[in-house]
Amino acid sequence: MAAWRTVSAYFKVIPGGLILAAVLVLLLLQWSLSADLSFYGKPVRINTGWLMLFSAVGGAVLAAVIFLFVSGLRVLLGLRRERQRQAAQAPADRSGPPGPMSQA
Repeated sequence: MAAWRTVSAYFKVIPGGLILAAVLVLLLLQWSLSADLSFYGKPVRINTGWLMLFSAVGGAVLAAVIFLFVSGLRVLLGLRRERQRQAAQAPADRSGPPGPMSQA
């Protein structure tokens, strides 16, 4: 079983490292180039490496926000299901000895 975990870890680490190395190489190759952008009509010249770096950070932040949203949504839906189960079981739990109004 431990051997399978080791193989599984290598299958996760090696492609991740290769992708990270490819991104780093692309970032370094683009570092010397510039891009012309326009923000509200004002022309801006920015280094392409910075542009790619900001895009990667923005994508990571967006992925983290989506992950937090989905995990929070799962928690809320789980609480809702639990509350509905408790509400369905509540009438059975409330049945106790008959009160004075039930004696006729």
